[in-house]
This record gives sequence, structure tokens and C-alpha cells, in this order.
Amino acid sequence: IATSTGGPNNTGGLEAADKLCQDEAMAAGLPNFQAFKALLATTTASALSRFAVNPTDEPWVRVGDNQPLTATESAMRNGQLGTLIVAPNVTAAGQRLGNIEIWTGAPRPTDLGPNTSATCGNWKSPTTTKSSGGLGYDTGVSTYWFGAFNNVLDCAVGRRLVCMENLQ
Repeated sequence: IATSTGGPNNTGGLEAADKLCQDEAMAAGLPNFQAFKALLATTTASALSRFAVNPTDEPWVRVGDNQPLTATESAMRNGQLGTLIVAPNVTAAGQRLGNIEIWTGAPRPTDLGPNTSATCGNWKSPTTTKSSGGLGYDTGVSTYWFGAFNNVLDCAVGRRLVCMENLQ
């Protein structure tokens, strides 16, 4: 899912980002809402490393229309960004979003954040800090969906997040 509002202004770390994902999933009545996490990288963990590997290799699907994001989960884990079938641009409530910026923290979901600037201080940068975080665009199915990484913006601005269910 994509969050319906901008994420926390990068002061609460991954815990605050995950809470936003869980709150939106719960408000929309999604089952297993507590398993939703933000797809964010830090300097010590890639975004995808935060999620358990699905032993059946079934892909994550988009909320609302159940369209798979990729043909298999391993396609995303292998860093094949161009393999997206649909964009992760639907909120938990089923609203399809336009071309919006999302926080990512790394060029690909399999990469570590290259530095604390790219991850807004591992998502704990105070709102007065002028570091900048990496982002993507959640309507793209090319590499831009996650890694439009030359565009770095002020961490004080709350941008949307992509959240995924941690299937275990």
C-alpha cells in the first residue's frame, strides 16, 4: 500500500514509519494489519531485508485489485526493478494515487542506504535538520518507482511511504 498522507517527518525511525503503515492498514480493515512495514532502507539494512522471504515465491500484490507487483517475490529481491507489473500506488482504503514522491533511502530495495543523508539519519533526522533523503515515484513501473535517487529532498517534509505486509 501507499500511505494516504505524508510519512512522519523522519524523527521516529523505522518504528514510526511502521506504525503509520499499521495504522492505515488497520483503519482500512485489512487483515493482519500489524504485519505491515514501511519499505525503507537504512545504512545497516536494505528495505527488502526487513521482510521475511516467502518460501512459495508468491509476489506481493497491490491492495484493492490484487494485481501482483512482480511475477515472483524473488524478481523483486533480485533487484530487477524493471520487472514491476503494476505500481504500488494504491492506499489501504483503495484510493489510486497520482505521481507522488515516496521515501526510499536507497537506489534499489535490495541496497543499503548509501549514507545517513540518503536515509534522513536512518529516519531519525529532526525536522530542523537539512539533510536530504532518497526517494522514488510510486506510479512508475521502471527503476523510478524506487530509485529516482538523484532527487534528494529536505527530510523535514513528510512524504508518503510504500508499506508491505511481512508474510511469514
